[in-house]
Amino acid sequence: MKKNVSSQVIGAQMVSATDGSAFTGSVTCYVTGDGGTQATGSVGSGACTHEGNGFHTYAPAQSETNYNHVAFTFTGTGAVPVTIQVYTNFPQTADHTSSIADILTDTGTTLDGKINTIDTVVDGIKAVTDNLPDSGALSSLATASALATVDSNVDAILLDTAEIGAAGAGLTAVPWNSAWDAEVQSECTDALNAYDPPTNTEMEARTLVAANYATASGVSAVETDTQDIQSRLPAALVSGRMASDVIAISGSTDAADRIEESTECIVEGVCDTGGSTTSVVTSSLDPAASVDDQFIGKVITFKSDTTTAALRGQSSIVTDSTSGGVLTVDALTTAPSSGDTFVLT
Repeated sequence: MKKNVSSQVIGAQMVSATDGSAFTGSVTCYVTGDGGTQATGSVGSGACTHEGNGFHTYAPAQSETNYNHVAFTFTGTGAVPVTIQVYTNFPQTADHTSSIADILTDTGTTLDGKINTIDTVVDGIKAVTDNLPDSGALSSLATASALATVDSNVDAILLDTAEIGAAGAGLTAVPWNSAWDAEVQSECTDALNAYDPPTNTEMEARTLVAANYATASGVSAVETDTQDIQSRLPAALVSGRMASDVIAISGSTDAADRIEESTECIVEGVCDTGGSTTSVVTSSLDPAASVDDQFIGKVITFKSDTTTAALRGQSSIVTDSTSGGVLTVDALTTAPSSGDTFVLT
């Protein structure tokens, strides 16, 4: 990317964070120059153009390229963020071509003219020497007109090459030989010094993230299993819990029915005040006491979470009961208190 030049384009391939497919949604570009504060792209609030197949482009403003190092971060809801880092440089390869062409245009009259002159002189020398007689006949020449021509041409060559100078010293004004090379070297050095490559830990983390992307087939399998589970669950909860019915026990529906019938005969009760080790005064019974002697012969068992710790899990035989809900029992180790809970079986 060229530095401080308008009408340039930067792009990134965006993928979905869900399944790794091409991301075609809205993408915004953020710009960070020379390690400064990241900001939303100034052109269209950073809005990018989807070119197709998940490739999105952003056309930065000229000022957004006026850095030695520019990071363009592409983001979109549901997409994996991508940062494209560039090191600006000017002139670049195309500019070198243009600059060299300009130099040749500007110096062509002098440099090319001298080269053409040398070429012409050499051709003339060759034409003369081709017409010279052999060495034996040369000594018998009455005149040296041909040699004089050669000497004149050689003098012309020396004059032209002197202007070029030893080892091309006369060409030092061409910018790529000195000053321009130094500037390019300086720019490249600054760019390399500013480069901050990712650490091994960072690269491993990125590899792990990429490896954990869900595939389309994997997501589809999860969806199928989820729908299968939902078809087996009840449509609604009962008091916040899932209600279930035992249809059979070890394949026997009769066994399940008999357990249901036996549990329906269990009486639940709560103690009231005024009880003793042989008398349990109740505040409620379910089913309720309706006649005297209704619960004679049942076993009273206090629940494991009843209020009186000494009565938890303790059982006794009911020897008498009244329609008012008072139970006479074999002696307990401790008198029940108001709020103690039990069952009659």
